[in-house]
Amino acid sequence: QAFDLSNRDLFQRIFGESGLPNLLAACPVGTADGVNGVVVFFIYNGAENEKGEWQRLLTLAAGLYSIRLTIADLHEGQRAKAPANDSEFWGANLNRLNNHLSAIIGNAELASLSTEISGDTLNHFKSIIAEAERAARFSRRLQNEESSATVEDKTRNRQAETKKEKTDESINDIIRSELAGIHISEKLHMIGGRPREIVKDLADAANVKIASDAVRSLFEEAMNRFGVVAEDEDLLTVTTYAREGYIYLDISRHRRNFPAVEKVAGFGDYKPAAEALKQRPADTYLQHAADECDYAWDRYTSNPSYLSFRFRTGKSETTVDPSGTTKKRVLAIDDQEVILDLISAMCQASGYEVTTARSGEEGLRLALAEQFDIIMTDQAMPGMSGLEVARELKKMRPMVPVVLITGWEVDIDRSHLAASGIEQVLYKPFRIEQLTEMIRSLTDPHRHPLA
Repeated sequence: QAFDLSNRDLFQRIFGESGLPNLLAACPVGTADGVNGVVVFFIYNGAENEKGEWQRLLTLAAGLYSIRLTIADLHEGQRAKAPANDSEFWGANLNRLNNHLSAIIGNAELASLSTEISGDTLNHFKSIIAEAERAARFSRRLQNEESSATVEDKTRNRQAETKKEKTDESINDIIRSELAGIHISEKLHMIGGRPREIVKDLADAANVKIASDAVRSLFEEAMNRFGVVAEDEDLLTVTTYAREGYIYLDISRHRRNFPAVEKVAGFGDYKPAAEALKQRPADTYLQHAADECDYAWDRYTSNPSYLSFRFRTGKSETTVDPSGTTKKRVLAIDDQEVILDLISAMCQASGYEVTTARSGEEGLRLALAEQFDIIMTDQAMPGMSGLEVARELKKMRPMVPVVLITGWEVDIDRSHLAASGIEQVLYKPFRIEQLTEMIRSLTDPHRHPLA
């Protein structure tokens, strides 16, 4: 009954004696030029409590189809419209592609949470998530290759930037820049004088800027030492995470078919680095941060399987009351409805209350009229950009943390972020645990601003 009269009559003729379906799902289908149309699914014999599941599954299917159309469009015609060095053109198209990938990963992840799904179906969802994440990494690598002519140029630029901002970095910043400087290909890096496969598991919650020059030296020397003692078959995993007022950095080694060491914070015996250095004088890397961290190590073998460094930040984790009485309120601003639907579903699944806005102007009106615990805004929007929205929010609601969401895997000027009041950058596509951990850390009443 909500359709235009002519369309309604057409549908009724098509349905005939079967009558009207009881469920409907409308899924936009887009290409590099934007939304090209909407696929409307009419479902018979669908229970009302299954409506959300149907919507997620069909949105997932439409997202997969949109990616096929987008890639074909770029391959066949769009590429000729702009030169290879037109970063704005390629950035906009990669942003659209990342929106599709975000919808696929998010909806597949949400669907897989259902207790009624198991076996082959669950494995299919997991493979879709893994493949979409590989596609996202590939698109980011392509954009990085377009933005710089050679690896040497990237390294020189990164080193120059490091010299300017050594005291304004997070542990994640240091890890990424250090590993990029010794990167060979794929996951291979030159560590301890030989190629090593390194896996990064860096949590957004560890992006608090507590690091210094000393931490950079600590990480570089510890990685080289660990690379020397590791066996040829070992992989190295670098993990960061936040817990109870600390940021943790774990370096561990493990065989390819075995999982990495669990987060050491759960079982490690930490000592102040200066005290640990007296017990282990061979661990000379501790000299670089003797007054800045605590240290735990594998005490059961002469060839340790892990090292862990703990840095105090003053943060502490908070939880959401399952009764709903202390639900955090989130405002999400994005011109893409599929992304707003995804953020809403993820937040609601984690116990947060969500309000959405389709433009920067609408988001500002809502932010002025209501109270929110955190505000998330897309960067690339018609009219006001995410940075412009953040600058206005800083004037209106200076105490509310603002997160910039972007599909552009490029360096963003830190001075612009700080001036705009941005506290975190969340890159699309993202997982539900990334989103919820970010909200949890930024809505902690004892948090330290990042900018």
